[in-house]
Amino acid sequence: KTHLTIRTSPYFDTVWSGKCFHSYYTANSRGTTILMKASLSYDLISEEYSEDGNMVCIVCKINNNIFTLINLYGPNDDTPSFYKQVDKILEKYPQENVIIGGDFNFVIDRIQDSNYENDNNAYAKKTFIKICEKHGLIDIWRCKHPDEHEYTWVKDTPLKYGRLDMFFVSEHLINHTTQANIEPGYRTDHCKISITFN
Repeated sequence: KTHLTIRTSPYFDTVWSGKCFHSYYTANSRGTTILMKASLSYDLISEEYSEDGNMVCIVCKINNNIFTLINLYGPNDDTPSFYKQVDKILEKYPQENVIIGGDFNFVIDRIQDSNYENDNNAYAKKTFIKICEKHGLIDIWRCKHPDEHEYTWVKDTPLKYGRLDMFFVSEHLINHTTQANIEPGYRTDHCKISITFN
């Protein structure tokens, strides 16, 4: 959640030396961003934004490969229709190299990924899992760490934790992924997640 607005984002853009792609909502909620390094050579093919600030998508060509990059912030309520928007985007563009990252506001495996008593946003999760199966997307951190229990969000009272923040990538990108990590966050109740490709 960036909490950026149309008014505040120009300042942010001056701090980042590359290109910024933002979706906005209010200064108090939502907002998503994709940042491209100034040193990265790419050709922008398309860009899409959700009006509610929950998603930004860019399609670009890097080294003659087309990538679909999506950053999302899943709604707090059980909203399968939001993930159906993701499906429509994926149907529009080549599926060679898809990378979806963000705070999904649900966990894939309640037992392994959280201490939840019940599934959070169960219908939204079910919808997204079907989308992953349809488009061949893999939870890359779980793929690289099949037996580990790590979490990206923690609430103290009552104690609640879950791996809400994830990257999903096209299946063939698994062999090109050298790292998938969960690291401490800064001034947030969420951890930082990162993936590295060779």
